[in-house]
Amino acid sequence: MNILIISFFNPIENAPRPAQLLGILDILDDKFNVDLITTKNKSSLKDSLKYKLYDLSKISIHEISDRGIFARFPSKIINYLRIDKGASFSFIALLKAIYLFKRFDRVICITNPFSSGFSGYILKKIKIAKKLHIDAGDPYSTHRRHQNEKFDSIRKNIEKLVCRNVDDFVVPLKDTLVDFPFLHKNYRVIPQIFSDKMAPYNYIFDCNVINILYAGRFYDNFRKPDYLFEALNKLLTEKVQIKFHFFGIEGLSKHQKNILEKFPLLKQQFLENKTIDREYLLDVMSRTDILVNIENDGLNQIPSKVIDYQLSKSLVYNISNSNKCNLKYNSKNEFESIYNGLKHIIKTQDYLCKTNYNLNDRISSYKNILRK
Repeated sequence: MNILIISFFNPIENAPRPAQLLGILDILDDKFNVDLITTKNKSSLKDSLKYKLYDLSKISIHEISDRGIFARFPSKIINYLRIDKGASFSFIALLKAIYLFKRFDRVICITNPFSSGFSGYILKKIKIAKKLHIDAGDPYSTHRRHQNEKFDSIRKNIEKLVCRNVDDFVVPLKDTLVDFPFLHKNYRVIPQIFSDKMAPYNYIFDCNVINILYAGRFYDNFRKPDYLFEALNKLLTEKVQIKFHFFGIEGLSKHQKNILEKFPLLKQQFLENKTIDREYLLDVMSRTDILVNIENDGLNQIPSKVIDYQLSKSLVYNISNSNKCNLKYNSKNEFESIYNGLKHIIKTQDYLCKTNYNLNDRISSYKNILRK
């Protein structure tokens, strides 16, 4: 079976969409002949940890410029014309797919951005691909961050075309479907199939303290760390031996640094680390005591790092007013609730028990789609 995958995000990147891409590639066995069209990264994919760990030499990889035809225009014009952040890439990817002179049983478009789905739609219409498969991790027309609102009507019409002609549309969460108003059939809800592959990383923990880790981003308007910082600081005033390990994509914002300044004891035990490959981070997380997640209350998305947390088998402490993640250890995003929750876990030493977690059911569901 010939499979074409179009992904704006390169496998070398550390983000949810590349992790899903690698998860899909990981379940494709020798029965599939795979071509991947993706953006060219500054770092060499062939020299990367991921290339060796996932044996990417078994597939044909075509890396292209992510700016393409827009590269010659001034940035202001680029920002104005761009329907979404991958419009140029998706157009070049379409031309590349045609240039390959192959016929594919299925084209899989890893979105967002949604424009790659439109490329897949064209490939199906001109009969280069028999089936159109969308793997959607983020909303389409409702996702404004990288879009020019002047193109709303164009974007929604394109989205409508894609949704009405898709053969398989995969979303990770049922609630996410509300963000796809034109999707009425052929959708499947399958949580992310991230791989559990990890690589040893030389990160040393102090075994005489309780190591608590947070990975990802804090935000000033949601997923705020204020109450968490306050609760940790109070535990430290009570002589609880804690170190807090932060692996952030962008580091702390100015506001978050100001919050941390209010808690001098926590600041002394706050270890901020650079971004590392997801596979290294899985190893680090597997050796920590408590992993902290702050849920996206009010949003139709669950942080993808929850899956990584669970794959590490360490205890996950969830901070949420709704617990959409359905995790065992959960508290409301309030100071007293977080403080009491952490204190209980530390007192009972529940963090010493590793949990079993596997993706077999969702992987089987995804494979069944690919074999159709």
